[in-house]
Amino acid sequence: MSAGLPSLLLLLAQMTLLVFLLRLSRSSPPLYSPPTAVLLSEVAKLLFCCFYLPYSTSEPLPALLKEHVLDSPRILLKLCVPSLLYCVQNQLLFAALTHLPAGTYQALYQLKILTTALFSVAFLARKLSRKQCLALLSLTLGAALCQLSGSEEASGGAGDKTAGIACVLAASCTSGFAGVYFELMLKTKGTSLWVRNLQLALPSVAFAGLSALGSQDVRMYGFFYGYSPVVWVVILLQSLGGFLVAMVVARHSNLAKVITASLSVVSSSFVGWLFLGFQPDLKFAAGAAVVVGSAAVYAANPYRETAKDTELPSVKAPLVGGGEEGKQER
Repeated sequence: MSAGLPSLLLLLAQMTLLVFLLRLSRSSPPLYSPPTAVLLSEVAKLLFCCFYLPYSTSEPLPALLKEHVLDSPRILLKLCVPSLLYCVQNQLLFAALTHLPAGTYQALYQLKILTTALFSVAFLARKLSRKQCLALLSLTLGAALCQLSGSEEASGGAGDKTAGIACVLAASCTSGFAGVYFELMLKTKGTSLWVRNLQLALPSVAFAGLSALGSQDVRMYGFFYGYSPVVWVVILLQSLGGFLVAMVVARHSNLAKVITASLSVVSSSFVGWLFLGFQPDLKFAAGAAVVVGSAAVYAANPYRETAKDTELPSVKAPLVGGGEEGKQER
């Protein structure tokens, strides 16, 4: 067994279980408030960052906070943009899995590869190869085929499919823009990735907290209304996602991460079929196959290097403060 294989298997398991359990937690009442789950997940990421950063830099946490938070208000203000987008994105994904089967959600959410590529071309001046352009086109067609399929779950409650698809599409757009914006922020020399994580986590917690406090469900029923052991596991899995992504990228490559994310389309569909009565039809099977293949082809053909890309620091540490796949690609 390859030394890095366990990290790949852990990431695949995390992606599959997160989507399955999130779908399960949103399938029957009493339903908890998604903003509260997002807030607790962001708090967990912030705490981990606060524990790890002093250990990795050998500096006390108060000194780090003073230097990189209190004395860096302009940087924090700039990072409010991706923090807000990631907060919106996470809540859109909760809403999407309230209405869509896990397999359909996973297939459609691969469109974040398309939005990230488009924003990278627009803001990072990257050049797409012909193979990448064809892969993005087939990825879009595959996702559309999944959306047009009649695949449904026999259990889990009826949902508004149109609303679910709209949430996934909106989340894909926020994911692509926020990821590219954060990548631009990483170009600032002399600042480690972990410091950026800490700076990003603070406004993420603030935005998530405001969203939770403004939730009508929280005001009516309380913060922990509808919580169950499954919800707590969802929060834990969401908190661990970014760290597992970083582990895979550090030990393997971005290609391995993208392929693992694409394989989660298949694994999520299988788990949904096994436990939620998900019945994929021929259109869904064909669309999912096209999505997985397109993502693999796209990741296997890297961007053409530009002057901006040579300024980027190497990404070896987990990124904190947002969606279920970490900041490298969201």
